[in-house]
Amino acid sequence: MEATTDRLSVSRVIAWGGADVGDVARFPARAVPRGAETSAFTPATAVAPVRPVAPPGERWQ
Repeated sequence: MEATTDRLSVSRVIAWGGADVGDVARFPARAVPRGAETSAFTPATAVAPVRPVAPPGERWQ
């Protein structure tokens, strides 16, 4: 099996431990000021097709 963890993730685990609900206290939320420029998004013109998913334990052909 191949390791897929990068060095930054390993460093985080060493410094702070694994991710858990205590992260809220260690990394409190803060307001992020808005930038000088804004982006205008155009509305989508069509809905992307969605492929149905088989229920757990079943396979569709």
